[in-house]
Amino acid sequence: MTSYAQEREVYKVAKQFHLNPQTLWGIYGTETSWGANTSNSSAGAEGPFQFIPSTATEFGLTTGPHGTVHNFQDSLVAAATYLVHLGANDKTNSPQTIQAINEYNGNGGGISPNTSYAQSVLALGKETSLSTQGKEGKPAPGFGEQGAEGSFLATATPYPEAKELFEHFGWHDITDVIHFLASREGWIRILKVIGGGFLLYIAVTELFKSNQTLESVKQGAKKTAKRTGEVATIAAVPK
Repeated sequence: MTSYAQEREVYKVAKQFHLNPQTLWGIYGTETSWGANTSNSSAGAEGPFQFIPSTATEFGLTTGPHGTVHNFQDSLVAAATYLVHLGANDKTNSPQTIQAINEYNGNGGGISPNTSYAQSVLALGKETSLSTQGKEGKPAPGFGEQGAEGSFLATATPYPEAKELFEHFGWHDITDVIHFLASREGWIRILKVIGGGFLLYIAVTELFKSNQTLESVKQGAKKTAKRTGEVATIAAVPK
């Protein structure tokens, strides 16, 4: 899974659990540099979100070399569940979320945003292609404090057809469209749509031709029947 695809998963899971995506993304970056270093820690923590075995088991993960703790999606959902359990909410800088961040690390920092771990999470949470600053310094749609209500999909797409298209492809803002068009996965899906449309065109064309052929046969049969009837009538006239 690409980094951008992971960002989108983080956004979707955060929305599902009513968390700010920056919190999850910042923890992911702080714990393993966004998956670059997932080696077991000295405390035995495993996976992209670095769960110690007891916590991993408590939140539905299996441990060991082949455990689900090493799966990004499974570990992401468990991390979100754990943060909610610790009291985090959809505000990255709220006392509840800060305390949850510190408890995730087990540093005893409470609600202080000045612990090295909390500072790292808050800083790295902003290092994403979906958190660039918008107008008036407000976070752009995606990973910002505005949430879904500030998204391109919710406010800048007045046409129902466009909204359906965005929802179908899982796009949230115009940045998603650009990444989609620039990605290999995007072109594969586009080619599939084009290929499907081409096959549909061929099928409709062949059906139309078949209908035309059938109609021609019917017309030919009618003409033959008419001629046969005319010949029979002539033969029946007394000489």
